[in-house]
Amino acid sequence: MTTFLTIFNLFSGTASIVGFAYVFTKKNKERFIKICKIAFVITTILSIYVLFVPGNYFKNNVNSKIHYYSLKQANDTLIQEGSFSFSGFGPYAIKFHKPFAEKPEVEIINVNGYSHEPSVSQITEHKVVFKRYSSGPSLIPDSFQKYIWVAKGKPYSKYTNTE
Repeated sequence: MTTFLTIFNLFSGTASIVGFAYVFTKKNKERFIKICKIAFVITTILSIYVLFVPGNYFKNNVNSKIHYYSLKQANDTLIQEGSFSFSGFGPYAIKFHKPFAEKPEVEIINVNGYSHEPSVSQITEHKVVFKRYSSGPSLIPDSFQKYIWVAKGKPYSKYTNTE
């Protein structure tokens, strides 16, 4: 699969370059044919190199991109987010849509930029509990009590891709 994709990328890249060269040489057809022959001969030589030399630069490049963008790599981290606002003085609990395999990292984003933000009082694989910031007798208006939470962690095995 990697070899096929590498050779395909070589030929499609060459075709793009030749198409770009056509813009400048469309009046001189003989010169364009000469450019095409040279470009595709070089591409064929590189393709033979890819086929017969194991661990070459071109194949390693494509292989690393496949590994980077694979679904298994993407499913190693689960990110969930939502918003909340306090009503009252008690703690606020949020249940995650999908459970995590272990306790996730939870971040709080203060939407209004006010200097006080809640603290995380409890984190489990299934929920997070936020505690309102209290600074004594002064009350923080409800309009400043809007927050976004982001939880990032390893997904529970039931939700991972098992290929």
